[in-house]
Amino acid sequence: MRQDKARRKIIERQQGRGRRIVSAQSGNQRSVAVGKNVLRSDKWQTFIDFLFSYIKVKLGTEWGKAELAKNLEARHPVMQWYDAVAKAQAEHTGAAKGEVKSSPMIGAMACYLGLAYNLYLLEHNVELQERYLTRLKDVKNFQGAYYELIVAGTLLRAGFRLELEDEADCTIKHCEFSAVSKTTGHKYWVEAKMRSVEGVLGKTRHDGTNPSDRDATRNLTTHLNGALAKPAADQRLIFIDLNAEIQDGDALPDWFNKAIKRLEAREKDLKPHEAAYVFVTNLPFHRYPNDAQFSRQALAYGLGIPDFSKPGPRSLREAYRLKLKHIDGHEIIEALREYPVFPDTFDGSLRSDASGLNIKIGETYLFTDLGDAQANYAWRNGASSTCRRRYGPFQRLV
Repeated sequence: MRQDKARRKIIERQQGRGRRIVSAQSGNQRSVAVGKNVLRSDKWQTFIDFLFSYIKVKLGTEWGKAELAKNLEARHPVMQWYDAVAKAQAEHTGAAKGEVKSSPMIGAMACYLGLAYNLYLLEHNVELQERYLTRLKDVKNFQGAYYELIVAGTLLRAGFRLELEDEADCTIKHCEFSAVSKTTGHKYWVEAKMRSVEGVLGKTRHDGTNPSDRDATRNLTTHLNGALAKPAADQRLIFIDLNAEIQDGDALPDWFNKAIKRLEAREKDLKPHEAAYVFVTNLPFHRYPNDAQFSRQALAYGLGIPDFSKPGPRSLREAYRLKLKHIDGHEIIEALREYPVFPDTFDGSLRSDASGLNIKIGETYLFTDLGDAQANYAWRNGASSTCRRRYGPFQRLV
């Protein structure tokens, strides 16, 4: 029973709490169901292989070829990531023919595969509306669609059921989508905003960006007001990405306290119906396309919610009670902490390490050199152990 429970937890750790991967192998042919569609290939050894094919199908090979014909600087951000990924893969060709290759996870790969996986999650769990693909391929609308898909993928992995809104209905304002928690059954209205910066994610000065703006939180209140202006029949989940650079060192990011002050100032004029779980994120993988030591940061704040993510002395019993009360918010921050996560296998099983061992729960193993084992694990996950210590996510949770 414990082994079965462990197996289910391992699958959940890889695939999240949404709909499981539906796949079958027939000879050399691998079939993968995505929503109502089925894709097939004899070249997919891992789920990552499938994602590389899937994103090309969704964006269209003709569109990709047209972008590749341009100079690198003029290409769509997705195709710039593709170029960086291809070069990184070419540097790691040591595996024998037919064996699975392994390479460090660089920023461009996190962006490219992250986009592919989020598209897959949306189509497999809800539906992939054509408007998302249209917005993604339009460089002027790319940034907003890209971040919305990150939020959607995060919520799906955290165990929420999404309901998309009708974007064709221009008679009313509405949020991006609604989300229903599988844990509590509560329904939330979701809004996602991302700061624009000139030269980043296809933005130019014509988009109203400001390259000299060093305060990443300057437009935080504006984004927040825009999200609160959308009507919501239920509680709100608001995601705002700062699109900022990562500073070196172990200190809190320079935007952290500034963001809290702006949220506290806005909270003073808050109306009763405007209460929201706010997640200020900084997921700047796109700023470090060739760097394997990228990071993610997130701040959770209960806007008009006095007992969520607010400082104050509490007993262990009270802290645990509040965590259960706001468990949906805690599960979201945990999903943000792990982003991006990609399944290793189609069936959720553990991948073998370099020695060929399949580690099984309940068995005993002797590792003669634990240091090397830890380093190998960290390398395979795309970051050094030092990077993992230095660049953890930031959350304001009691």
